[in-house]
Amino acid sequence: MTDNSPESVVRRYLQLYYDGTPDSYGSDRFFSVWAEDCVQEFLPSAQFPAGTVLLGKDAARSNLSSVSRAFRNRRLDVHDVIAAGDRVAVPAEVVEMATPVVWFTRAAKGQAE
Repeated sequence: MTDNSPESVVRRYLQLYYDGTPDSYGSDRFFSVWAEDCVQEFLPSAQFPAGTVLLGKDAARSNLSSVSRAFRNRRLDVHDVIAAGDRVAVPAEVVEMATPVVWFTRAAKGQAE
């Protein structure tokens, strides 16, 4: 039986992050952990100077496609996975950019929301 706890959902997401080749990051297996109506919020960054909100799995897939063209050898150094209730925090570093990040995810019903 699959563990669908929020922490396990995020750990599956992290394992599948590298699924595919640099030309096809974001396989169907990767997106299987995302709810159809997922919401991704990005703070201001080089990619999104004003910040942005991506609504739905299709928007997330489109974003990942464009990011994959820019970052061919993406790699994360995950420092920890911290879960409390339905929320999970992942402090990490995007190695290619030497940039620290923290991802916050809410997971329910076995999927990232």
